[in-house]
Amino acid sequence: MTALSRAPVRLSFTPPWYLRPIYNYSTNPRPAYAAAHKADILAPLGITWQGERPRIYLTEVERAAASELLTALGLRDKRFISVAASHAHAPRRWPARYYATLLDMLADALPDLDFLLTYGPGEEDYVQDLRARCRRRERMAVPAGGMSLRLAAACMERALLQIGNCSAPRHIAVALDVPSLTVIGAGGLGWTFPSPEHAHIHAGQFTSVPCAFCRKNTCRNGLICLEKLTPDLVFSAVMKHLREHCVRPVC
Repeated sequence: MTALSRAPVRLSFTPPWYLRPIYNYSTNPRPAYAAAHKADILAPLGITWQGERPRIYLTEVERAAASELLTALGLRDKRFISVAASHAHAPRRWPARYYATLLDMLADALPDLDFLLTYGPGEEDYVQDLRARCRRRERMAVPAGGMSLRLAAACMERALLQIGNCSAPRHIAVALDVPSLTVIGAGGLGWTFPSPEHAHIHAGQFTSVPCAFCRKNTCRNGLICLEKLTPDLVFSAVMKHLREHCVRPVC
């Protein structure tokens, strides 16, 4: 179809030799943040990624709905951390027992902050089970029945920090200028926005993980990339990130 299109520009990542005659422009993208990597395909046309962020434009109606929900949950602006602990695939989901330990540690260390546990369709039981594991569960808010994606974004806009697995909420945080810290398991590091307020943590920073970043959705190695990343390591990273990149209200 490309060969027959007669399009004046037929552009691709560098194709295999047998497809090269089809294209009149091709390029090898650089290793970089995923959006920059994908935008590099346009480099032969003089178009380069200039650090643009994704954006979500919330309406005042959505912000009002978020304010009503957060008030009902007892959460105050910039006085809570948004937590995305769920994921469809186990190798990318930090264990619930680790999240429970982490949240209790944070609740003890940060008495002025609470926690909003967000989740997607079909994940409420998982998140409720995680909350039940917490010793300080009275500080862990779980919206009953879930939230739409945009309502979740409107709530996250008021969060002090977003923490969680490598899933959609981390990108929503970037789009809303909310600092984020992401726990990486089987996924790669290319989805971390290149700015200090958006960071990741993975077991390979602390110990050897021979199968790190396998990008698989099943695991035969006991999820060692996640199991070796213990709550105390993530706790230290969260506290450091809060000190360096999160501005907490004075009163």
